Amino acid sequence: MNAMSLDEKEEYVSPLKLFILSQDTLRGTRVNQNVEGAARNLWPDRPPLFSAGANKNNDLVMKRTCRSVGVPPPLRCAVWISAVHRSAHPQESPSEADECGTLGRVRLLDHSWTIVLQQVFPDSSDELTVDFPDLGLSTACFPLQQDGSSPDEASGAILFTAFTANHWENLLGRDHGGTPIPEKGVKALKQVLCAAQFVLGVDFCPLLPDLVAILLNYMTESYVYATLRDMMDAPSFFLPLSFTQHIAWCRSFAYVLKRLHPETAAEMNRAGALSVDGLDPIFKRFFTNIMKYEHVLRICDMFVMEGGKVLFRMGVALIAMCKGDLKKKFKSSLTARSSGSSGSILLVDSNPDAWWDAVRTFAHSSKFSFATLLKKAFGTFHRTLNKERRQMRFPRRNALARMISIHEEWAIANVPRTQLTAP
Repeated sequence: MNAMSLDEKEEYVSPLKLFILSQDTLRGTRVNQNVEGAARNLWPDRPPLFSAGANKNNDLVMKRTCRSVGVPPPLRCAVWISAVHRSAHPQESPSEADECGTLGRVRLLDHSWTIVLQQVFPDSSDELTVDFPDLGLSTACFPLQQDGSSPDEASGAILFTAFTANHWENLLGRDHGGTPIPEKGVKALKQVLCAAQFVLGVDFCPLLPDLVAILLNYMTESYVYATLRDMMDAPSFFLPLSFTQHIAWCRSFAYVLKRLHPETAAEMNRAGALSVDGLDPIFKRFFTNIMKYEHVLRICDMFVMEGGKVLFRMGVALIAMCKGDLKKKFKSSLTARSSGSSGSILLVDSNPDAWWDAVRTFAHSSKFSFATLLKKAFGTFHRTLNKERRQMRFPRRNALARMISIHEEWAIANVPRTQLTAP
């Protein structure tokens, strides 16, 4: 064998330092391993994913790139796990975060996952009898009052609704790719969710089943578990992990929507779609039952880098984008009547499912543009208030965090203890 030339030595890169390529564990289909289009010149196949140093401008460039073109499918596994690690451990250097997505970490993560499986399923037959963990999916919720007041329990305003098996039927059947998830994918999903509950200690997280299913489209079980483990190190950044936090996220979303789009928020509230249960498509289903799956994956590209605020921004933008179609839909379907001399309107027929069906119809129509959705989600707009045209902005991360904290305190003080301790 000829000795390697000096130039070849300089160009040589150890395969262990290259990013791992994506693998479809959910369906077992082949992932196109070619980086195509505009993303070819924007995404590297090896570290550094983020430029060296702690310059925030580098992070901003990466976020904007992710928003504009998304993460290429072959690099999603490496980028997703590296981005989550970077957000969960900001004290570490970018190179340490990038290393999580390289081939050099494969054996370590696979070995760790083997140990986790042995802890969760000591006997191989345990997997055959275990059910999907509940993770708060059956927890009862109550309608959210648009004015921020507590529901009137005496008048029967609190409506308890159990989350049925329809959630799992839709998740496993149609919402992740349009066809049922194969048996191997279902097994992988169950393994990761059981590990999240029994090893990571996650007892409440309604978002988790759909999020894990999304991640499994491009990651093996070991990489999904490692990604979730990092998310648990920064839970308030990524996910609500208690019933009161879930309520706080929903109430904060309603507050932001009312502030930015008050008329649409009022219509949505009358339809019952602004209640805690009514916001399930966003805060339990990760948009999987209302948007095209390719767009859900794009939202996940941003979520792993920017956290839960992406759900708020994309949710508000989607509702604002299709409000014209929604008003036409519900003008004829919602029945109202005058009450007393004040002339206030009382809703007779509240139907959140019909509201979200209308959103889904719009999001799957030719009128919908994901590029326009991004502009609405991350841009500014103007609204006339008291005959004065004002520029409106989405609340910044710190303001949104304070808002969620205030609403969580409200939930702790006002939600019945029977609900707070529900399984």
